[in-house]
Amino acid sequence: MSNNLGSYLKNGKNTITKIIDTWDAKDSPGHANYIKQVSADLGITPTDALNNLSPDFFTKIVKSMIKFEQGAKTAAYIPDDKIEDSVKEAIKTHPEIYKDILLK
Repeated sequence: MSNNLGSYLKNGKNTITKIIDTWDAKDSPGHANYIKQVSADLGITPTDALNNLSPDFFTKIVKSMIKFEQGAKTAAYIPDDKIEDSVKEAIKTHPEIYKDILLK
C-alpha cells in the first residue's frame, strides 16, 4: 500500500479524493464514505493538496485506509509500529518515489 500511495502522489494524485478514486472503484458501495472517513481521520478536506508530507502523516494515511478497508476491529490488530516500519521501508527502498513528496 505504501508504494502504491507513493506512486500516486508522485504522479499528481495528491488529494485524498484522487488517491481513493484510483485505489477504489468510484461506483463501489461506500466509495464516498471512504473518501469522507479518511479525510476526517486526517483532519483535512478531501481536496486538500498533499504536498511535502512528513513520514508520520504518510503513515496516518495508510492507517486510515486500512481502518476503512478492514474495519476498526481488524485494523486494531495491526500494530502501529508495523505500519510505521512498512512506510519507512518503502521510503528507504524507493527513494526515487518519495524524494519529491516528503518533507526534507
